[in-house]
Amino acid sequence: MPTLMTTGTFGQLAKIRSALDTGPLAPRPNGRLAGIFVPWAGSRLKREGGIYYVGMVTAGPYMGDDDPPTFDAQLRLAKSLCVSNRDLAGKPFWQFLDGLSWGLLGAPFDETSDSWGWSNLLKIGWSSIDNPVRWPRPLREDQRDVCASALCEEFAKLKNSLVVVASRDEFGILAKSFPRLLPQWRTEYNDNFIGDYNEQTSVWSFTDPKSGNLYIHCDHPGYFVRARERFWGSALGRIIHLARAMPKFSHQ
Repeated sequence: MPTLMTTGTFGQLAKIRSALDTGPLAPRPNGRLAGIFVPWAGSRLKREGGIYYVGMVTAGPYMGDDDPPTFDAQLRLAKSLCVSNRDLAGKPFWQFLDGLSWGLLGAPFDETSDSWGWSNLLKIGWSSIDNPVRWPRPLREDQRDVCASALCEEFAKLKNSLVVVASRDEFGILAKSFPRLLPQWRTEYNDNFIGDYNEQTSVWSFTDPKSGNLYIHCDHPGYFVRARERFWGSALGRIIHLARAMPKFSHQ
């Protein structure tokens, strides 16, 4: 089954998880470590380009096992959520992907899973809390460098793709991974910012001429729903508009 993560990276994450699980983050009444997230990549994504959708966190409970699961088992789990699973469609994160899929691939996300992929900024979660801001600090900090390397590894395998990072707070992972991948890139939080930022939709965009990838950094779709302005449609529309300038999506 396809993924853009290597078994070597999974092994590094497994070591971190094991150290945390037997040390500062041993199972406790208010939660425990979730399993290691392995990204999904559709069978046509790497070869033909498509959509790579990156979130901040995967709901912990479904990944929480007493022992760290294997690479293959976690990949099968990701696949089961991405292929023919409309149960996710009611959640804002997946509704947003559904909109991207309809607008750029011409069908709902469960029918186009061969042309998109799903990843997370953080690969190890906390089982009882969805919001990483409330996770134990060692969990975020101890995996940050490996997660940044993993994301860089994933992005480097993509060509002519729309890469959407749907989380405003990236916990330093984009700041670490993007400069390795794109030397000309500068974080949007300093004066050397390269790229375009649309304040109305809170969408940042940058096209890498070498890979042909269009990188988008935006708020989490859950925030789009909760925000007083409720600018979900505007953000989705802007991303689709930008992506249609790419050869991969210009026919839609």
